[in-house]
Amino acid sequence: MSLRSKVGSLIRLTSNLEHTNGSYLSSTIKNPYILSVDIGTSSIRAYLFSKTFQIISSSQKQQTLHCPEAHGYEFEPEEFWFKFLNVIHETIESAKPVTVHDITRLGISTLRNSVIVWDRNTGETYSNIILWNDSRSNIYTTSTNSSFTWKTIRHVAKLIHPVIQTARLSTLSNLEFRTQMIAFKLLWLFEKKPHLIQYVHENRLLFGCIETWIVWKLTGEHEHVTDVSCASSTGLYDPFQAQWSTLLCKNLGIPMKLLPTIKPTFGLFGKCHSNLFGKINSCLSCR
Repeated sequence: MSLRSKVGSLIRLTSNLEHTNGSYLSSTIKNPYILSVDIGTSSIRAYLFSKTFQIISSSQKQQTLHCPEAHGYEFEPEEFWFKFLNVIHETIESAKPVTVHDITRLGISTLRNSVIVWDRNTGETYSNIILWNDSRSNIYTTSTNSSFTWKTIRHVAKLIHPVIQTARLSTLSNLEFRTQMIAFKLLWLFEKKPHLIQYVHENRLLFGCIETWIVWKLTGEHEHVTDVSCASSTGLYDPFQAQWSTLLCKNLGIPMKLLPTIKPTFGLFGKCHSNLFGKINSCLSCR
């Protein structure tokens, strides 16, 4: 069985090799390896897999959870980034004689519903990483759900749905926002740090979940992207149009220019900058 048929969609999901004529594998690497990073609330782990998906090496670091106030849960960005790079370096180092040149793809499994904002020009972060279980934005969720606008939208959708029976109308008729959704964490940040709104007007501010920030840094501050699965958890995604929702963004007051480009989960996200790991020809996959 060929490697392409054996790994199936994973090749398309994670290969960032220079390819032409639809070829996703490098002819110069006979035994390509896959590097995978799993980011959780309590730890961050990296694994190096062979082409037969056997674990060659791994590394794990405990996360440091910051709780600045009641119901607040955060990661400090630079501390998190250091651990992210560290587990990758340790995994590669302990895989000898395998080297960084043998690694052809990189996959990332990360926390959804965790948000960070930063400067597109300088890379400076303007917040810690606000985690999925942070509930300080609950007041915004409650007020939006009980607002006249959303009560009206739900009511109208319920009236129309029996006549025009679409999945979209059915969803709108029962739509209830949740505190875990990224949109409300962003609104909370805007209130706590009003200067961020000015940065939005100046086109300085970038916004994303953890995977968006990681990919941006891994690609040398070049790619501002996310995937469908992460976008769908933000509270700003329209699954029926497969794009950011103009209705939701406008109603919540979130400028759409802040949002990353949405790519298919089984797609090409970018290429690691050589300054990070050397010439690791690894494309990024985020789930």
